[in-house]
Amino acid sequence: MDNIKYQGAMPYFPAEDRVIILKEIEKVLTSGQLTQGVHLKEFEQLCARMTGIKYAFGVNSGGTALELVLTALKIDGGEVIVPTDTFVATPNSVVRAGGVPVFADISEKNLAISVESLESCITRNTRGVILVHMFGLMATQIKDIQELCKKNNLFLMEDAAHAHGATYLGKPAGSLGIAGCFSYYATKVLTTGEGGAITTDNNDLAVAVKSLRDHGRAVSGTEFDRAGNNFRLAEIPAILGVHQHKRLEEIVRHAREIASIYHETLKTCELLTAIDPEPHECNSYWRYPILLDKRINRNDIQKKMAQEFYTRITWMYEPLCHQQPYYAAKHNSPSKFPVAIDVISRLINLPTHMSIGKDGARSIAEGLLKLVRCHNNS
Repeated sequence: MDNIKYQGAMPYFPAEDRVIILKEIEKVLTSGQLTQGVHLKEFEQLCARMTGIKYAFGVNSGGTALELVLTALKIDGGEVIVPTDTFVATPNSVVRAGGVPVFADISEKNLAISVESLESCITRNTRGVILVHMFGLMATQIKDIQELCKKNNLFLMEDAAHAHGATYLGKPAGSLGIAGCFSYYATKVLTTGEGGAITTDNNDLAVAVKSLRDHGRAVSGTEFDRAGNNFRLAEIPAILGVHQHKRLEEIVRHAREIASIYHETLKTCELLTAIDPEPHECNSYWRYPILLDKRINRNDIQKKMAQEFYTRITWMYEPLCHQQPYYAAKHNSPSKFPVAIDVISRLINLPTHMSIGKDGARSIAEGLLKLVRCHNNS
């Protein structure tokens, strides 16, 4: 991979930010307050502002965010429906919170959970649904999912790991259910290296999450009335997060511009189908997903894009969750996942991060066009 010019993901810390960040880290190290300080408070305020939500809590990973919300909701052996095409942290959080993940199929149009599959998965034991915004794409069926959850008295929570800055009908990702969970892992839209955040307007849930991330500490401060642990976000990663949030509008605007170049360049190729739901200005485009024609060898395309156009092509998440060893023998979903299985066999992702300029995006798209056409004619 030494010859790769265009990586699949790349964090964005411009020089002027790095100067300030290093000074703030020096100040933290000198002060001795490495945790639970002013930088975490500012980070949480920015998370709340991003989502238009009352409460935000910084935690040590996106997976932790999911687990804490589910623990606070006391699922207690109940079923939680999740899409099979998501990172394994999503179903793992259900298991670790004492629940049973039930896998559902996805929509080919936007990779979010399918309403029909979701409905078929609901039983008397279902407690809730986790809506995953894959690649920061905002699905047109979100309203239908919200209504289905309301009809069946189910909680709806968002796995918004890819969706910082995305919106649906004017409402930000992270505000569409009882809670939103964001990842700030090194490759995400915004990053703290490792980290996560929870957003919610629910007072009771906020109290429980705040306690659980701090060993189960009660409001009194000296007693512990829950079996929590240390899931806090420290000051140094919070510093990174603060500066990332100040770049959010710039980062998402850039990703949308790059996505638009891919869309315009590739839209007439019958061998490629972009997964790019409208309205485009609502998506955060963590990456740009495309389905290859079944006649195209994906591994060949990946290899040649690296060799000839210096671009790392990825796809995710494979194996699907229901195929992972831990779940393969025990998942109890009635769904057969025909869409997810087809999608994951043909999916590729093009990079949209800040290191991809407009000329770079055109080069990547034109290179992909050349390769798929040559491959089809060979």
